[in-house]
Amino acid sequence: MQWEWREGEALTVSSGLTAAVDVEGTIYVTGYFSNALVAISADGEFLWKAVNSNPDIYWPYAIDVEKDQVNVWYETPAAASEMHDVISYSKEGALLSTQRRIREAEKETL
Repeated sequence: MQWEWREGEALTVSSGLTAAVDVEGTIYVTGYFSNALVAISADGEFLWKAVNSNPDIYWPYAIDVEKDQVNVWYETPAAASEMHDVISYSKEGALLSTQRRIREAEKETL
């Protein structure tokens, strides 16, 4: 085992982990009942934690990593069924945007 994640260090998870890895090996993790996104280096070092404080956006269920940003998809019931809230962060953890988007079919397989 290269390294081990210990719950409670930066993210308490009661159910449903979602993770994605970028080309540099950084691991991005969120939990279904956690409104936080945590970044962990390839060698297991905690990098940063971003917390969504918007009470109307919750239940993160997918992460996708683009060249310069990380997108967290939310299953917010207030959004229309085909629409999903997406919060985008820089790879350094800075909030970039909050949008409501249609989830593309190819992203459903995440």
